[in-house]
Amino acid sequence: GQDGLDRRAALEIAFAAIEPYEQQLTVQLLSGLAEMENYSVHGITDLQRMDERVPTVAITHREIATSELARRLGEQGIFSWHGNYYALLLTESLGLEPEGMLRVGMVHYNTADEVDRLLAELARMDK
Repeated sequence: GQDGLDRRAALEIAFAAIEPYEQQLTVQLLSGLAEMENYSVHGITDLQRMDERVPTVAITHREIATSELARRLGEQGIFSWHGNYYALLLTESLGLEPEGMLRVGMVHYNTADEVDRLLAELARMDK
């Protein structure tokens, strides 16, 4: 016999909990980035529209290349990606080539402390 929920019901409950959690982390990240004037977020930043976006955030810095941001974050054990993610027409139209954008993603296994650490590193690099 099987105790508790069947697999499908358990997965539906898990996915229903994951989305708001990831949104919460995204709000935390976007709120912190909004306080740093040298960073630009490319995408929806209106905190009332979180249901219209995924928990992946693309940013650029006014002076520091995204490849350099990614390298420095990597040295601190923070994984991010830079480039155009096969969206070359988008990054060209935004005038972001050849560096593209820095991409960070919030997923269900990330924590609020990790978001704080990312924000602290981005702020430290901004000095």
